[in-house]
Amino acid sequence: MAEQNWNPQGPLPRTQQEWQQELGRWGRDLEAFHGELVREEYLHDAGLKEELELAPIYRRWNHLFGPQAFQRARELVRSAPEQELRRRLKRLWEFVASGFLGQEVKEEVDRLGSEEARGSVQVLGEEIPYRALSVRMANEPVRQRRRQLQQARDAFTARLNPLREQIVERQGRLAREALGFSSYTDMYAELKGMDLDGLAATMTQVLESTRAFYEENFGQALRQACGVELGQAEKHDVAWLLRARQWDGWFDGSRLLWALQRTLQELGLDHLGGAGAGRVRMDTELRPRKSPRAFCAPVHVPGEVWLVILPQGGQDDFRALFHEAGHAYHFAGTDPDLPAEDRYLGDNTVTECYAFLLEHLVADPAWLVRRLGLSPLAAQQYADFARLDRLYFLRRYAGKLLYEVELHRSLPVGPMAARYREILSQATGVRYGEVDYLADVDDAFYVAEYLRAWALEVQLREYLRSRFGREWFARREAGEFLGELWWWGQRPDGDQLARHLGFDGVEFGPLVQELTVPDGVSGGAV
Repeated sequence: MAEQNWNPQGPLPRTQQEWQQELGRWGRDLEAFHGELVREEYLHDAGLKEELELAPIYRRWNHLFGPQAFQRARELVRSAPEQELRRRLKRLWEFVASGFLGQEVKEEVDRLGSEEARGSVQVLGEEIPYRALSVRMANEPVRQRRRQLQQARDAFTARLNPLREQIVERQGRLAREALGFSSYTDMYAELKGMDLDGLAATMTQVLESTRAFYEENFGQALRQACGVELGQAEKHDVAWLLRARQWDGWFDGSRLLWALQRTLQELGLDHLGGAGAGRVRMDTELRPRKSPRAFCAPVHVPGEVWLVILPQGGQDDFRALFHEAGHAYHFAGTDPDLPAEDRYLGDNTVTECYAFLLEHLVADPAWLVRRLGLSPLAAQQYADFARLDRLYFLRRYAGKLLYEVELHRSLPVGPMAARYREILSQATGVRYGEVDYLADVDDAFYVAEYLRAWALEVQLREYLRSRFGREWFARREAGEFLGELWWWGQRPDGDQLARHLGFDGVEFGPLVQELTVPDGVSGGAV
């Protein structure tokens, strides 16, 4: 057993000192638990450890979770004598609730992760690790071979779906029966303070307002790249299109880390990952069982933050590296004296906003000319392609949100496979199957924070350009401003950050306009 600092029993705090002591004890446990959990996830997803072993970690820290701890956290929120205490305690409440659900399915999650890491399939005359299939698919020019890779991946995914069903259904039942919410959806709407139904309605408007532009332009891109029409295309066709091998000559892998380091140097932010500070640690090694999905692992904020990427070739490597660098340098630039809940928890709209800010530099014509030496014409052509890429993912994630809001109000979940196929196919115009109806779902409605981050990033970039100029990314003053924002960690939520920048809150109108109106000509708001 870990040493227990926070105890979900005893009388409620009465004095200011007792309140601070309560939060301090909980914060120390949160930080220790988080460090163990994220380090284990890093080792597993980076391909350094085949077996995922979260269960022992949850057992060591089981006093943090469970209905008793949940009730204690809720009582603390309701009893807090001032707004700032209530804000911090609401993060405790969400953490305890999410941890309770995670603890109750820890063995199943370990089995699922381990099966995925060690799994492989026989296809195209060779044995390919399951996690490497998406990379092979994106790099395979022959459509029939891509389809075979997709079918092999889907067959393996299907074998693990009964286990995924157990996890999702158990969490849904626990949200209702143990924690007293009407559904998993309504639980996270309350805990996150996010109107998920309202956001879903907004996404329906976004899908409608972008449909004509998307169908014409993304459809044309699919015809040119794959020889198929939108409506007939399959997921592997999109993977090949968005791999964009025609740009590989400009996105040379040997310049990948250099481009990031030089950009950070010009902003004056490179010290966070330098040899002296050692806060950001890069993991770019090729490993057979490394997750193809790039990620950031903030083991200790701000002192030890891992940036992990599996290079796949071309422009996608640059975008993935810059995206995860946005997370990593945000966490590495956080004030170490902030309370644990403001360094590790909070509205992920904020850190995703910073991640998208750096990622979208790779599609900025001015950055491409300055940093990679593209001609202005080539830079604009790539920027136009990247805009279609972003529009596809905006529509895909809009569909995911609509689906997930419905999924997490449904028990049993098996019948939702058909709804997944229907909603995602309608949103993207691509033929989605049913097999990924649970594999394509992240915990705790992270999809909502992704969507809001896309919108907030446009607002932040607009602010940076208006204050520091078109090439803000080469101005140390802009880097200083970002450093000031990053210093606050996860303390603000997305709407608070937007208001700090002079907006009323997170708004989707500027995002829709940027993606569908050429040259930024004024368009309708959403």
